[in-house]
Amino acid sequence: MFEQEQVIIKLCMQRGLGSAELLQIDDEYGSLEEGKYADFLVLKDNPLRDVAAVEQADKQVYQHGVRKS
Repeated sequence: MFEQEQVIIKLCMQRGLGSAELLQIDDEYGSLEEGKYADFLVLKDNPLRDVAAVEQADKQVYQHGVRKS
């Protein structure tokens, strides 16, 4: 299972950066780096093992690097 998770994570990362490169906005978006904007979730459980993890009540939602919940 660990190897499959690694592949999924790598594909998601490539998708984000690839999209940003196509739109020519990769200087501000597409990867988690200092100085770039980011929308992401902080979850307690691994959604690759249990998709219900994205519905957890205590998740943290960040938009443009600012916590929204």
